[in-house]
Amino acid sequence: MSSKRKIQANLLVFTLLFFSGNPLATFLFGKLSTIIGLLLTLIIINSSLKINKLFIKKYKLLLLGILLISMIQYMILPSISFPAIVNLILKILMGGFIISYLQEDFALYFFKVLAFLSSVSLVLFLGINIVGISLPYLLIGPEIKSYIIYGTSYESHMLKNAGMFWEPGAHAGILTLCLGINLNHLKYYWFNNKFQLIVIILAVITTQSTTGYIVGFLILLFYFYKPRNFGISLIILPLIIGIGLYFYNSTDFLKEKIEFQFEKSTELEEGDFSNTRFGSLIFDWHYINKHPLIGNGFDEKTRYQDHQFLFVGAKGDVIGSGNSFSHYMASMGIFFIFGYFVLLWKAAVVNGKLFSFIILIIVFLNLQGEQWFNFPLYLGLPFVIFAKNKNEKAKYKYPTKL
Repeated sequence: MSSKRKIQANLLVFTLLFFSGNPLATFLFGKLSTIIGLLLTLIIINSSLKINKLFIKKYKLLLLGILLISMIQYMILPSISFPAIVNLILKILMGGFIISYLQEDFALYFFKVLAFLSSVSLVLFLGINIVGISLPYLLIGPEIKSYIIYGTSYESHMLKNAGMFWEPGAHAGILTLCLGINLNHLKYYWFNNKFQLIVIILAVITTQSTTGYIVGFLILLFYFYKPRNFGISLIILPLIIGIGLYFYNSTDFLKEKIEFQFEKSTELEEGDFSNTRFGSLIFDWHYINKHPLIGNGFDEKTRYQDHQFLFVGAKGDVIGSGNSFSHYMASMGIFFIFGYFVLLWKAAVVNGKLFSFIILIIVFLNLQGEQWFNFPLYLGLPFVIFAKNKNEKAKYKYPTKL
């Protein structure tokens, strides 16, 4: 692969990540962020533009599905938000096109770019957040400082590594997704890119994200699960589970946070407002029940029709839901969510049903923690072309086409 193509691949992945949660993108471009991201993508690809037939097939399917749901919403609901629908379509286009364009190499360059960003985040997290070194920054919000590819937000997050994303949980959602997509290649990275792999793992640890730790723990379990070597699994898995349970019980931000949010959610009734992970699910369930198949749209007047009092005199996002799965189930309905996961399953199943199941679990759990359906990266996941491991030797040789 030529150095020009490598640079192109790195730039495409960085662009995708930058427009998938870096607050600086919204600060600079506002509602035009996705359009700017698409234009940058075309500029990077330039004369080597090639449209994958599989991409066209999947995108047509998703586009028709979204348009059909929107048409039914238009006929049933009092109003719908056309800009929100267009924005969703453009985000899928951006994420799906970049991921599909890179084909099997997306996972590899996702790993490489994120390893670089993780290195930067660890250095700046230690220097700025822990030691207190003062460096020039852009103030892009009341409590948000941006260092372009690193950012700090809110005093409560100063001891957590948010990377270049809007909060530590978002950073963890990117990191664990990368490890999950590269699950079959972790052994290759351990022998060939050990430092980069360790850097990504350290970045996950420094996020102190509840969802990130849970997903990371599951990735560790699945990695050491060896169906063909039951003896190894029998020895290693109980040890990992034991360490995980000990860590859970001895760590306040895991045990206390989960149990506190769960206890609070049990006191809620369907439709009661709460913006916690569990609470958002209960709150959204009221609207999922109203229109389970096609959702309630993105317009606040229909999406939160029975809770308009929350918006009286309010500025900005008064809901602040942390559960993307339930939010989009309530907004776009079961058909959208089901179609997304079916396409993701079909993309991953080339490496077996167990691998596909693992990918779906990782994505599903991360969706419970952050609003990932608002960004091109997660929306583009059904377009991933996974490199197939045909035998054991493939684990030591990364199959690349670029």
